[in-house]
Amino acid sequence: MADEKISALTDGSPLQSTDEFIIARSGSSLKLPGSALGGAFSGARVYNSGATISIPNSSLTAISFNAENFDTDSYHESVTHPTRLTVPGAGEYLVGGGVLWAANGTGWRSLRVRVNGTTDIVNEGIDSPSGADAIGQPLSTLVSLSAADYLELIAFQTSGGSLNIFGEGTSGVGYSPVFWIAKL
Repeated sequence: MADEKISALTDGSPLQSTDEFIIARSGSSLKLPGSALGGAFSGARVYNSGATISIPNSSLTAISFNAENFDTDSYHESVTHPTRLTVPGAGEYLVGGGVLWAANGTGWRSLRVRVNGTTDIVNEGIDSPSGADAIGQPLSTLVSLSAADYLELIAFQTSGGSLNIFGEGTSGVGYSPVFWIAKL
């Protein structure tokens, strides 16, 4: 039995990552999340299916996402808050994203993940590429979040004018822009 995983409850319903289990012995108990016992995956991967997204010079800009590869627990809501991934429950999460910046040899590029509109939990900066090459910029981090916290992927650049991030509709590479989260 030590190598077996619990995949369903006794009534036959599938185990969910939000289920909790209590193990009790001799007056002591331990509460475990369903995910610790092989519960269902919880996460989302969203992207923008459009052609390009214009990022103004020297302006922090939350990126909008209008499409989902998957969303297990309603992390993303594309009408009212298309820039956000909202956490359904407290826990530890792996989050990340990526963009493909249009070619421009001037300035600096930055990509960050912001929690609740105020706190940056990861910030990845790069110098502009030399020449006429577009440049990809990924980032990821681990973070402890509370239920209803929301995350946004924020872009920043200093090219001297607006600079495009290629959308999925033009990049053809499958990752620009993309934003994802997975509960651990």
